[in-house]
Amino acid sequence: MISKFFSKSFHKSDLLIYTLSLFHTVKHIFNSSFNILIPYIKEGMFLNNLQIGILVGVQQVFSGIANIPAGIITDIFRKTLGIMLATSMLFVSIGFLFLSIANYYILILIGASLLSIGASLWHAPAFSILSNRFPNKKAYALGVHISGASAGDSLGPLFGGLLLGGISLGALKWAGLGWKSICFINFIPCLLISIILLLYSNKLMNPEIKNVKFSNYFKNAFSSLKKTGVLVMVMLHAIRGATHQSFSVYLAIYLKEYLMYSSFFIGIHLALLTLAGIVFTPVLGLVSDKIGRLPIIIFGFAMTSLMIAMILLVNSGISLIIMLIVLGSVLFSIMPIISAYAMDTAGKMNEGSSIAFLFTGGSIAGAIAPVIAGIFFDKWGFDGLIVFTVSLSLLGLLIVISYTLYDSLRNKFI
Repeated sequence: MISKFFSKSFHKSDLLIYTLSLFHTVKHIFNSSFNILIPYIKEGMFLNNLQIGILVGVQQVFSGIANIPAGIITDIFRKTLGIMLATSMLFVSIGFLFLSIANYYILILIGASLLSIGASLWHAPAFSILSNRFPNKKAYALGVHISGASAGDSLGPLFGGLLLGGISLGALKWAGLGWKSICFINFIPCLLISIILLLYSNKLMNPEIKNVKFSNYFKNAFSSLKKTGVLVMVMLHAIRGATHQSFSVYLAIYLKEYLMYSSFFIGIHLALLTLAGIVFTPVLGLVSDKIGRLPIIIFGFAMTSLMIAMILLVNSGISLIIMLIVLGSVLFSIMPIISAYAMDTAGKMNEGSSIAFLFTGGSIAGAIAPVIAGIFFDKWGFDGLIVFTVSLSLLGLLIVISYTLYDSLRNKFI
């Protein structure tokens, strides 16, 4: 059945977009389920908010390290991209295995780092496959792919919350599982998916694509990095990711420790951050293919800043739910548009490197921001976190507006 699905014409049809998106969804279900485990890891391991910030920061450091070889391999050895996707899921599975046996903080750090390495190894090959196969609807293809991530990020916390909290329906009562047991459960399907991707890796790439000569690679890669548009998108991707990561991690802790929500209800709130993105990510991508990338990126940062700031006024109840839904429609949705602009600017055959630059920049900011967010959260509570993340988003808005004006003037007078 799987063999029939991966037919010879597979790479020539839009089915490739939706299949890669489906695998991306599954990967994010398991990766995002880790976010809801963080408050319980904190409680079980007697950690403070600074240690949680360091945990997330270490994840981002290893994510950045993994992005560099991922970009190089993607651009030079283009026939191996399916194998890279399989390797991505293998790292995720091993990370969950480490977490399932962790009795010390260092093992938590190792397991979480392996999860991040696995996540990072996915993006460069997947984005490169889609960019090469669908050059005329690049942002749409990437938008559908990121919608898969949004779907996974919505389902993951619900999945984790259900396993943590258990079920109580009439005579049916189940107390739920501990966070270590959930990590072991996650390990098994991730390993199986890795094996499936490995067995059918040759079907995931357009056979017409050729490898790039090693001698030309670094010259082209560094040339693309010198382009202003690529550097600006690296900064914007980093700021967007730092905002998202800082907000989502401490939102979970706020819901558990301040509002005393159940694990399943925490999962619902975290899911709202990405639920609307399932619809809006491809829509905004399609619009950006028609009217340009920069206006949509400006809109995304402006709405992100406004919605997070509004949470200062409505930080519980139905009002918080509405704010999270609206925030989720833009917070994640502008990522593929930033990626598409970077790949447009970097030029053909440098797609993997441009994505690696984006996610490496994001990892650097993501390593620092959660630690600072933890300090703000400890000192000023949830309001301090809101002020910090709004400041990050406003910085992104200022940068993209400035670059848009610069780009407009450059095109007018040069």
